This record gives sequence, C-alpha cells and structure tokens, in this order.
Amino acid sequence: MSSPFPLKSRKLLSSLLQNRQADFSAAIAQAVEQFYAKVAEYPELEIVLKRLGNERVSRLKAEQCKHSLSLLLPDDDDDFALRSQEIGKIHALMGIQSEWLINSMALYSDSLLDLLNPFFKDTPELRGYLLQRLATDLARQLQGMESAAQEERKILERIDLLLISDATPEESVGRMIDKLMSIPGLDGAWISHSDDGIHLLRDQVSGEELQEYLDTVEIRLDNSPFGQGPAGTAWRSGEIIYIDDWQTDPMSNPWRMATQKYGWRSNVTIPVKVNAKPYAVIALYSKIPGFFRAPNRQNLIRHLAIMLGIAIGRHQQQIRIDRLNSLYRAFLAEGDILIRARSETEILRKTCQHIVEGTLFKTAYVMKPDQDGCFKALAGAGTGSGILGNLGIQLFSDRPSLLRDTWQSERLQYRNDYRNDLAFSAQHNLMEQQNWASVAIIPIRR
Repeated sequence: MSSPFPLKSRKLLSSLLQNRQADFSAAIAQAVEQFYAKVAEYPELEIVLKRLGNERVSRLKAEQCKHSLSLLLPDDDDDFALRSQEIGKIHALMGIQSEWLINSMALYSDSLLDLLNPFFKDTPELRGYLLQRLATDLARQLQGMESAAQEERKILERIDLLLISDATPEESVGRMIDKLMSIPGLDGAWISHSDDGIHLLRDQVSGEELQEYLDTVEIRLDNSPFGQGPAGTAWRSGEIIYIDDWQTDPMSNPWRMATQKYGWRSNVTIPVKVNAKPYAVIALYSKIPGFFRAPNRQNLIRHLAIMLGIAIGRHQQQIRIDRLNSLYRAFLAEGDILIRARSETEILRKTCQHIVEGTLFKTAYVMKPDQDGCFKALAGAGTGSGILGNLGIQLFSDRPSLLRDTWQSERLQYRNDYRNDLAFSAQHNLMEQQNWASVAIIPIRR
C-alpha cells in the first residue's frame, strides 16, 4: 500500500485535476506517443507491436492514457492495486517479459515526468507522489505477471499428475485438453493421431467453433497441398511449429478464409513422439497474436509434448504386453486343441474360436483359394465370420487385396487403419458394418 497522502496535497491535486484535466490528458497522451515511438526502437518490442496491429495498439494507447490519469488520483488504493495487477496479467497474455516491462516503465516514466513537471513546479511533493505511484504501479503489474505465470505452472503440474496416472490415454487426453483450456488466452485445442502418416484420426477437440472448423476443412500430413500447413510440417519435421499471426503467415493460406470468422490470430502445433516416432499432433489456438512465443509457454509446450509421448508410450507398451500374454495363452491352448481334435477342419475351427475368445481379436478365419482362384472360408469364428466366404475375392483379380498379397508373397500383411486406406475402399463398407478397424493376414504353410 502507498503511504497516506497529506490532506493539503490531496486538495491541491484535486484542484489541479479539476481545473486543468484537459491539459493533463493532453500531456499524458503526448507521453504515451513518445513512449511507443521509443519502444519501437527495440527489436523484441517492435515485433510485439507489429503482431498486435495498429487497431489493437491504438486501444492500448487509449487504455494507458486512462490508467496514467488514474495514477494522479490519491484515494483509490484498492482499485489501483487491482487495476495494476490486471494490467500485469494482460502483459503476460501478450508475451511481455518482466525485464521488458521494467525497461519500458523507465522510458515511460521519463517521458511522463518531463511533460507533467510544469504542472508541479510550485508543488514538488506532487512530483514525488507521482514517482511513488509509478513505482507502486510497476511492482503490482509485476505481481500480476507472476500470478499469471504461476497459474500456468500449476496447470502444467496438474497435467503432469494426470499423464502419469493410471488413466487410459483416451481419458488422459480429454482431461488434459480441458486443463489446457483453463489457461487464459487459449481459445481452442485439438489432438489427433495417425496410423498411416497421411490422415489424421481426431481424438479430442475443445470448443464448438473449433469442432465446426475441423468438420469443414482438410488437414493432411503428407506432401500434398493440404499437408503443407503447421500439422503436416510438424509431423514430418518433428519440430514444434509456431504461427504468430494466422492472418498473414503463408503456411496458413489454405485455411485462412475458413478461420477468419473465428478470430484466431496465433497457433502452435506440437508433434507427439512415441518411441522416437511421430504418433500424434496437438494444435492450440489463440486470438492474441504471438501468444505462444512467451518463454514460459514455450517451456510448457515442449514439456507437454514430452510427457504426453511418455504417457502414450507407456500405455502402448502395456497393451503389447497384454497382447503377448493373450497370444501366449492361446498358443499354450493350441497344443491341447491339436491333441484332442479329430480332423483338420476341427483344428482350424477351434483355433479360430480360441483366438477370438482368448485374445483381443474380434474375428478370426482361415481361407484358401479354390481351383477357380476364389478364396473360400475353411473355418471362422467371431463377428461377421459367416459372411467372409461369400465375398468373392479372386486370387488373380487386379483389385487390391490383402488376401491375394499374403498368398502370393507368403508374408504377413496388416493394416492398422484399414478403413482409411483408399486402396481398399471397396471393402470399407463391410469393415464399418462389422466395426473392424485393423486387419492382419498370416500365411499358413504345410
């Protein structure tokens, strides 16, 4: 709190403000203009001003004039403290660093005092009061900045605890996005993974606007025109991609018209690696230009990518272990099947049955081409196994077929996202009807 201001000086200052408020306002406006001119000479601050644009800078100037005039009011300490702290939080949102603020306040104080000195020539104590208020204002703005940074650190700690918990990746991702969205200035977030390095499979989206946007645009990961944006570039390079101004950056060209009505100005796209390989991308959006360039946010983003990759990798490793255990149990049971079965057909049928019952597979079947080259089912079990023999898949057809490829190459063939593989579009409807997503076909040799 600032020290009590003498009654005589309060009355004198009130009288000055009442009689010459227009002169005070003009002097403060001139000081603000001088300050912005000087700030533009510093490269790191000039970048911030350019990102904000003329319209937003004009609003900031008006707010600074209003705030500077309020510094001369002697009886509003509580309001003054809250106002200064909120200004500090706004600085933090725009990526202003504490050392920049300190240096900038020194520049502004010099300009302001030079222009207001004529009003205080007969009352030096008023000049001292203004100096005190400027110093207190700076301290409280710094408190506001630190409060904003501390809140972001707390959010990151909560995300860390979430990602190392026993929750599944699906649960973790949903909660993580919710916690990220509690960061002031963040206006949208989505995360998607890819099985083929081309198409994105949406995992989580926050916000109706972003959901609407993603439903109307195409985003790819390959070298096609729709793969040259931040998502595709982040996936292929493994680097975090920052867009400081979505409305001017060439990388956002294919999607700019679609985003204009939402008002997003900055974006960061983060590749998530699992076992050193790209697995997913996270995209964050803000309506504040350059929002993601603040060092504390860059640290949060890098940390988030690492922790999410570790969490997903840990869960995938557990899934692999569970699958191996299931297959191991299935193979142990296979010996019993071979001993008890009375025919080859029974061996195949019970093997398929056991694979479905004892492992993570929904359907298992054995097929072989007949004398006309048409694949026929010898045995099957699980969802949809009864219709597989009637598909009419030909060994000598030109149509893409994993069955044909496996038979001819005598090697394992698989697709982890069959329904998004355009080469097998003819079977997509069947796969969707049976709720099959991935396929593995194994050659059996006599």
